[in-house]
Amino acid sequence: MSWAGEFTYIWTSEGWLYLSAVIDLFSRRIAGWSMQGHMRTAIVLDALTMAAGRPVPGRGLLSHSDRGSQYTSDGYQTAPRGHGITCSMSREGNCRDNAVVESFLGTLRNERLHRRSWPLQMEAMAAIHEHIEVFCNRRRRQSTLDHRSPAGYEELDATTLTRAA
Repeated sequence: MSWAGEFTYIWTSEGWLYLSAVIDLFSRRIAGWSMQGHMRTAIVLDALTMAAGRPVPGRGLLSHSDRGSQYTSDGYQTAPRGHGITCSMSREGNCRDNAVVESFLGTLRNERLHRRSWPLQMEAMAAIHEHIEVFCNRRRRQSTLDHRSPAGYEELDATTLTRAA
């Protein structure tokens, strides 16, 4: 089981809003995210903590990221171990290692964020939350999931595993 993490930034009239996301690479669910007005280590830790609060399939979970300072910090490198998670990082200069999460962030920008201005950070935060929880995780069908949503794919997998047991 693997996760991928990354963050991006959104301009609002109140200044930059930063979004960190953790995606479950099995189901493509956005398992955790955090939105804050800074890009310190806390933003990626909060997203990881949210993802770790979901049911995690035991030992062996790998959390992959780029080599940004937030992910290479001592605070981030020690936190996953407390959840039984191993950290993995991209090779220097290789942005393709994180393609799934980069694709999600690009799609979020194109479909939801670039179409309007955001006077308040709270408005952007509400729109992002709705996009992730209502649309991406529950409705958006993905070809890699046999044209199911992440939630639908996870339900199918749980049913398949139950029948096999």
